[in-house]
Amino acid sequence: MKKILLLSLIILIPILTMAQGKKELEEQLADLSDTVSALHTEKDKLQSDLAAHKSKYEDLSNTVSALHTEKDKLQNDLAAHRSKYEEVLEVRVEQEKEVGKLNNKIDSLSALKIPLSGSTSGTSKAELVEFTPTNAKFTVPASKTWHITNVFCERNYQSGGEEKDAAIILKSINDVEFEKGPVLFYFNLGNVMNFPIVLKEGTSFEFTVKNSGGKAIMTYIEYDN
Repeated sequence: MKKILLLSLIILIPILTMAQGKKELEEQLADLSDTVSALHTEKDKLQSDLAAHKSKYEDLSNTVSALHTEKDKLQNDLAAHRSKYEEVLEVRVEQEKEVGKLNNKIDSLSALKIPLSGSTSGTSKAELVEFTPTNAKFTVPASKTWHITNVFCERNYQSGGEEKDAAIILKSINDVEFEKGPVLFYFNLGNVMNFPIVLKEGTSFEFTVKNSGGKAIMTYIEYDN
C-alpha cells in the first residue's frame, strides 16, 4: 500500500509542477499579450499623431508658398507702380519745363500788339535804320514806344545771276529765342506779318536775315510815353 501511495506521489508531483509552470507561463503570456496590445495602441497613436503633424506641416508649407507668391506679386506691382510714377514724374517735369518756356514766350510776346487808334500819347517821329545779318539786335529806349511799320531787304544774286530767296525772321524778344520765329518779310511774298508791330520801352529784339545781298531796312515810328 505504501508503495502504491509513493508511486502515486512520484507521478503526481511532476504533473502538479507542470500544471503550475503552465499556469505561470499562461500568466506571463497574458501579460506579454497585454504589453504587445499596449505597444500596438501606442504605435497607432504615434502614427496618428505623425499623420496629423505631417498634414499640419503640409498646410504650413502651402501657406508659406502662397505667402511667397503674394510677396512676389506685391513686389512686381510695387516695381510697376514705381516705374509708372517715375514716368509720370518725368512727363510732369517736361510739362513744367514747357509751361515755363511758354510763359516766357507769352511774357515776351505780350510786347507784340497792334494798338487801338489814339492809344499812344506824346510826340512821335518816323525813323529808318539799316542793319546787317551780324548787327540786327535792337532795344526800345526808356520812355519810348516803337511802332515797327516795315522791314525789307534786297535779294541775293549768286554767280551766274541765279537768285536766292531773301527773308527776315524775328529771332528773339527779350532774349527768348524762337525755334521757328515768325517770318516778317519774304522777298517773293513781301511782308508776311501784319504791321505795325508795337514794342514797349525796354523791349529787346533781334532779326535773322537770310540770303540777303546786303543791308536790310527797318522803318518805325517812335512815340514818347
